[in-house]
Amino acid sequence: MRHNENIKKMLAAGLLTLGASTASAQVVLPNSWNSTTNDWNSNTNWLLESGGTFIPNNNASTSFTPEYAVIDNGGTANISSPITEQPLAAILGDAVGMSGNVNMSAGQLTIDGLALTATDLGSIGRLVVGNAGSGTFTQSGGVISTSHGFVMNRLAGSTSTFTMSGGTFNAATVADVGGTTSIGAGGGETAVWNMSGGTFNQLQGEINVGDNNGSNSGIINMTGGTITTSVGDLDIAGLTGAQGVVNMSNNAVMNIGSGTWVGVGTDANTMARFSATDTASLTTVNFLMTQTANSLSTFSGNSSLTVSDTLNLSTGKFRVEGANVNINVANASLKGNYNLQIGAGGHSIINSSGTTILGGTLELDFDGVTPTLGDQWRIVTGSNAATGEFDTITGADLALGTKYATAKDGNNVDVAVEKALTLTYNTASGTTTITDYVGGVEVKGYTVSSDATLDTTAFNSMENAGIGNLEVAHASVNQLSELTSPDKGAATLTPGQVHDLGAVLAALEDSAAFGTKANAQGLNLEYVDGNNMLKQAIVTIEGTENNLVLHVDSATGEITLQNHSTKTVDLKGYTIKSANGDIDVAALTSIADGNADWDEANPTANQFSEIVSPDTDGALTLTPGQKISLGEGLVDNADQTLELELLLADTLESLTGVVLYDEMVASVAGDWDLDGDVDSQDVAIIQNHFGDNATLADLFDARNSISASAIAAIPEPTSMAMLLGALLATTKRKRA
Repeated sequence: MRHNENIKKMLAAGLLTLGASTASAQVVLPNSWNSTTNDWNSNTNWLLESGGTFIPNNNASTSFTPEYAVIDNGGTANISSPITEQPLAAILGDAVGMSGNVNMSAGQLTIDGLALTATDLGSIGRLVVGNAGSGTFTQSGGVISTSHGFVMNRLAGSTSTFTMSGGTFNAATVADVGGTTSIGAGGGETAVWNMSGGTFNQLQGEINVGDNNGSNSGIINMTGGTITTSVGDLDIAGLTGAQGVVNMSNNAVMNIGSGTWVGVGTDANTMARFSATDTASLTTVNFLMTQTANSLSTFSGNSSLTVSDTLNLSTGKFRVEGANVNINVANASLKGNYNLQIGAGGHSIINSSGTTILGGTLELDFDGVTPTLGDQWRIVTGSNAATGEFDTITGADLALGTKYATAKDGNNVDVAVEKALTLTYNTASGTTTITDYVGGVEVKGYTVSSDATLDTTAFNSMENAGIGNLEVAHASVNQLSELTSPDKGAATLTPGQVHDLGAVLAALEDSAAFGTKANAQGLNLEYVDGNNMLKQAIVTIEGTENNLVLHVDSATGEITLQNHSTKTVDLKGYTIKSANGDIDVAALTSIADGNADWDEANPTANQFSEIVSPDTDGALTLTPGQKISLGEGLVDNADQTLELELLLADTLESLTGVVLYDEMVASVAGDWDLDGDVDSQDVAIIQNHFGDNATLADLFDARNSISASAIAAIPEPTSMAMLLGALLATTKRKRA
């Protein structure tokens, strides 16, 4: 019976294998630690299944059954002298609920799985710290050699810690067997490798940090020491759903003989992190962030990254902090998110000796620097001219009419703040304008394009306005263009000059469902300047949220619910949620306080709800821009974590509202786009919605509130009747 139980245990641990030439099972035996804290190198501290006391041995040259070492009784084996015996495997914390420990200060431990004619890649030839239970291994000196590799957290539910401050660990020493080092192989609790000194050599195979579909799978924290792979990769979050972290600091060194992958799995649960700071250094053949969206690599301090082939960024974020990071690569493909900190003391530059390809997002993080027109910063120093452009460049807010742009200087890549035209479109009014806020922009030609249909009959060209020598060159449902003749100069715009293109794009909020913010549908403006350079204009999209908005004043705690759309809405209920319990129920002023048709629903600090009473039809009608004060319902020093859910009269499903902090919109009569003032865009919206939500009174409100710069857009009272007649006629035709 004891023999059968032993076979079951070995099957569970993955330590039985078939011989290469026969179908019979080759049996291996566990040799278990039978002491508390004592010397590994002593027979009396071990106990075989058969009852003998021997140091675990693979018995490669004898007729005895090969053995693997198991420390599973909560005890600790100390290694301070060379161990002449070589177990097939060493397992700390073999069974669920059990634990084992090893402290190694000197000597040599060799784990050799070659005694078997076939091998199990899970355990044979490996040091396993945490198989199904808990294991800790501490190495301050000596030499460990394993024929196949090293595993932490082999099975689900295990926990493990490996601490290395000195000595040498040679993993996967046999070329024709190979093997890997897996930190967090079973997806159990976190497997943690803390390294402050010593040398870890992965001679064959690769190192996987986070190697299963489990959370917090594997972490390597290096504050010193050296990790080297001779031929294999370093995979962080090596499988779909895995989570892996590598932190390097002080003088830690990594030399990777193939690729360093920050994220290999591809689903939303995969998470990969790599960081290097102080004087930590990573040398690798390739550095790849190409698969895991939730991946982040950070280099700071005097750290260094040396890539002998390609720095390949297409997913996640690659962040560089400070002026002293050394990044030297053969080739750079910057198609992901390159996040560069630019400080008062300077910034770090990528040195590329081969090709450089631009794309993706360049995210500039300014620290003690205020970017202004004319500023320029080097991003890449290259040996060859870079190709491509960044798709997007983001950074601190710039003055109107200025933007970030790539400025290539020979083989180098710079980013500069330059002036540019601005194309502004209001989704509520349909107003589309071109503005030169700075002045002096030269235009030899331009094209406005859109994925949505453009109205060529409404196109008010610059030719019509007599601006420069521009002439209409093309007008279609997707593209409007003007050019100057080859023998004529560019049109030069003056500071603040605005040109209204006309209602070339419809007010998209009219067709957008309530709760869906209208977008520009690919609206774009590019132009050729006086130096024959093709430039991209700044595109600004204005309009309402097309939703109900919860405005929150963080300073006072005041909460206001506002119809931030051009549509009239019938509200039947709403819920304010706070995961942190930041709702001050006592200070809230509910709708039910002044409306008998409404009821509160068990308000708490985490959730405040109101709904129309079941036996009434008392939906609350909110006209465009209408606001309801809910009192000072936010506690002091609250985080910005509120959520808003809505129930409207014309739907059975809840709708997600919008929460805006510290953007209280003043009540200005006639402010239909809810931007805090009244101008020609509000007039356009009123005209678009006349006979629907808008009335003649709204037009008078706009005239009474309008800013001086937009007075001309409002008809005089004598022409109001004519306008009203035209609007009514239009409304009747629409309804016919």
